[in-house]
Amino acid sequence: GLRIGSAGGCGLGWDPHDNAFRRLDQTLIHTGSALTAYALSASLSFGAAVGTLALIAVYCLWRFPHQRPVYRQLCIVVAVLSSSGAMAYRHDTLNFLAAVTAFAAGGACFAVNRTLLRGWGHALFHCFLCVYVYHALMSAHGLAVGMHRAEVAQLLARGAGRTLAPAGGH
Repeated sequence: GLRIGSAGGCGLGWDPHDNAFRRLDQTLIHTGSALTAYALSASLSFGAAVGTLALIAVYCLWRFPHQRPVYRQLCIVVAVLSSSGAMAYRHDTLNFLAAVTAFAAGGACFAVNRTLLRGWGHALFHCFLCVYVYHALMSAHGLAVGMHRAEVAQLLARGAGRTLAPAGGH
């Protein structure tokens, strides 16, 4: 039968892997990974490191548009793992492992999309991303609570005439 992708441009002679819409989609994934890395790490240096990887990946997407899909997918895996690494960087091991496990399960569905899952792997991948996002949000919430507690402790210490060392150590 006619697939949505065919009606959406592939039937017009477009390559389903090598087109501006896919490159734009993946550009936004890389941009999101850099922003997520900064948000989950609360570290400018960590965010900048992941941002540099994202810039390289985006450059390659647009400069070398005919690369095999596996290379683009590998860059996305690196982007997600590096932005998720912000949780590990902050020692939020439980959320990090849960998020990466959800991403891996989704990736497994994506890998057997055409064979075992008959085209449903990509949709299932996105369902697993809901679990990934849940743990990323839980990690962000934990970071926000921890930062708030540190601010309150600083205020209390100042009120008592003392100073505290900055929290975090990263």
